[in-house]
Amino acid sequence: MVTGHLGDCGGGDGGAGERERAPSSSGGGGAGTTGPAAAASEGSERGDVHEAPWHEVAESTLGGVAAVQVRVVLPRLQGGVGGVELEMGSSSLGVSSAEYRLNIALPHRVHVDVAHAKLSSKRMELKITVLRAD
Repeated sequence: MVTGHLGDCGGGDGGAGERERAPSSSGGGGAGTTGPAAAASEGSERGDVHEAPWHEVAESTLGGVAAVQVRVVLPRLQGGVGGVELEMGSSSLGVSSAEYRLNIALPHRVHVDVAHAKLSSKRMELKITVLRAD
């Protein structure tokens, strides 16, 4: 498992970014969408409650190779790119900040060392693309 702050990998942008294949909400191969979260997850030892953000998982490509792309919408993000922490496992992804907590299972095993993350500050959207291992 790889853990790090998004700011450590230079993932922020001013909103204009590289456009990869548009995610599909039809959900092939186990990909899917989760709407605005009604449920919140238990926070830190202080008892904070964090919202689970809207997210979408889709098939994609990275450098012409099959990949999984996760889009996460973070409209209440206050800390900017440095306030987002990613936790990447071979079959799971965690995204956390002061406002949000998200832990999801990925539809495919992935290479944790070959991932690309970008935060659009205009759309308040985090896009993580990681190469499939299968």
